[in-house]
Amino acid sequence: MPSNSERAFWVYLCCVLFLAACLQWAGQVNIDIDEQHAAMSGSMGSWVVDRHPPLTGFIGFAWAWLTGFSTPLFFLLPKAYALLAVVVIYRLNREFLQPRLALLATGAYTASWPFVSMSLTFDNNTVLHVLWPAAVLFLWRAQKTGTLYNWLLGGLFVGLSLLGKYHSFLLGLSLLLALPAIQYRTGRKHILQLLAAILVAVAVFLPHGLAEIRADLPTLTWATASAEGQTNADLSGQGRASIPSFLLGNLAYNMLGAGLLLFLTGREKSLARPVPETPDEKGELTYLVSMGTLFPLLPVILSLIFDLSLKTTWGFNAFFLLPTLILWIASKADTDTLKTVSWKMFATLFPLYLILGSALIVANGFRDVARPFALQDALHGADELWSENSNKPIELVIVGSEQAVGATFYSRFHPPIKLTGVDPRQGTWLLDENGCFTGAAAIYWGGPTDWKDALGRSPAFEGLVVAEGRWTNLTYTKGTQIYVQGFPEGLCL
Repeated sequence: MPSNSERAFWVYLCCVLFLAACLQWAGQVNIDIDEQHAAMSGSMGSWVVDRHPPLTGFIGFAWAWLTGFSTPLFFLLPKAYALLAVVVIYRLNREFLQPRLALLATGAYTASWPFVSMSLTFDNNTVLHVLWPAAVLFLWRAQKTGTLYNWLLGGLFVGLSLLGKYHSFLLGLSLLLALPAIQYRTGRKHILQLLAAILVAVAVFLPHGLAEIRADLPTLTWATASAEGQTNADLSGQGRASIPSFLLGNLAYNMLGAGLLLFLTGREKSLARPVPETPDEKGELTYLVSMGTLFPLLPVILSLIFDLSLKTTWGFNAFFLLPTLILWIASKADTDTLKTVSWKMFATLFPLYLILGSALIVANGFRDVARPFALQDALHGADELWSENSNKPIELVIVGSEQAVGATFYSRFHPPIKLTGVDPRQGTWLLDENGCFTGAAAIYWGGPTDWKDALGRSPAFEGLVVAEGRWTNLTYTKGTQIYVQGFPEGLCL
């Protein structure tokens, strides 16, 4: 039976997540640009989707389709995903801590900025919110119990993580270092079970890997360029010089969670060098240190060795076991660890976000502080322009402006999108061998252009769609425009 404190925690969490969804509906109006990029890439129906592996797109587009492309219901997707992530993390904490401390560690995690951020937007980081903790949980259970079922589930979640974001290979590498170091099981059976988990992970990732090879590795090329500081996704491009910003950024992200927990346990003087007394305790400490500190800091080690430029987001959602490690060490002290501290002490960051978000909505009613674009009106206007000139549905939108990215969600045609614009070297899986698209295609630009396709053909029709700002839900939107070029018979890039 859950205690009153546990029940209160779950009620609190459900309430703040629901209120966050309401706040986004009231003031954000449109789904986030990262959701338009990542979650709508599933519209391509392809194992290759530009900048990241395809899992986020598959999940996001499937949810959008099942819910009728409803904006309020899409706002609920990352909230449900966050709730599931916290359930998994709590189960993981219970493997190492008694219930009160497990709840405290979970509460500390929910006070981190990564948790709040991933609760608001469903993007390629958010998809790892459940997958990473689930992989760590099931592989720990597999190591401890020796059951093949847990090994296979752990391998499945590692494979799905790789389909979410490439830097999940850091998770796999950390697990490969941690698991053999724990001497719960040895011998041929243990090795075969570990190999079975690896094979499952490889099998899950294989369709994307093969599709990447056939498309000349576009996603891997983009990710590699990012690590070398050559894309707009990386602001430093300074190799090892990016390490301080990586460390400081992740310190700030976790200050109100693991940082506060570290301060409280340090004040009690309950943090001391742990001396495991049993093989079980040695295995727990090895796993927690590996996955609570080595895993999130592995990018720093790789940057030192290979001079990679680090993005702060590479450690964004990797510190979920750090509160657990802190409390596990503290629990080995003679004192009753943090007996007067409740999870309520960590219920700070999310309520603060709700207060600031509400204030921003009010401010936007009077002046343009951070007003959302009138995106839906603009895309509906583009639909009308297309329908006036063609009786075919739009089968592809080529992105020539930021506003175009929302076409999959807000256009009534819900077309696939080519994120890489009119560059024929990108998005080749959407084109034929001649770099042509034979269906009805539209290019959405930010303003007027005289662009012609590779064969010198002008669009069959074109026009500027202007959407004025207006009151929408509980906020005032910002005017925007889209310049539409229509190619109902196809085009070549």
